Amino acid sequence: MKVEAPDFAHTYGYGTTELEACLRQWLAISLFTERQISSGRAAELLGISKTAFLDLLDKHGVAYFDMTEEEFSEELAALNRLPQPPSNAS
Repeated sequence: MKVEAPDFAHTYGYGTTELEACLRQWLAISLFTERQISSGRAAELLGISKTAFLDLLDKHGVAYFDMTEEEFSEELAALNRLPQPPSNAS
């Protein structure tokens, strides 16, 4: 990818290399938040670990989980309905 930094970018410390890195991150985060790619794929595109991508989301204030309170309650209720494993208490 070839990116030409606009003049004002230099004022904020962005050269071509830094701008390219920011654009890659922005695109990966955007694709992830639009549910076009998984967090693992986004990490892969950026050449970082999934954990590092989750840290990047946090740094930019992007939530990894995107559930309403109602959706979360439904998921929790579904988990509570699952059969419990036998107790190993002696």
